[in-house]
Amino acid sequence: MSMVHVWYQYEDLLTCELAADLGMDPERDPLPRMLACTLWAGNVSAARRWAHGRAKQTLNQACVAVVDQAVELLGAQLKKRKSPRRSRG
Repeated sequence: MSMVHVWYQYEDLLTCELAADLGMDPERDPLPRMLACTLWAGNVSAARRWAHGRAKQTLNQACVAVVDQAVELLGAQLKKRKSPRRSRG
């Protein structure tokens, strides 16, 4: 299995889970995939900065900061959508 194949599988899985959490249809609404791609690319960038010694945070802190930045960037769009599902159990 190629790295690109793994990347696409991860992106699809994250998209589907985000769509379910947000009560959206990932085939009709592009927001879950946009958010998934934002998170994935942000984590790749954070890992690169950390690996090259350019991050002033731990890798975990840098990745959590990516989530915070994504929510800041797309949060207004998320608030316009249906309420997230409550529980998976």
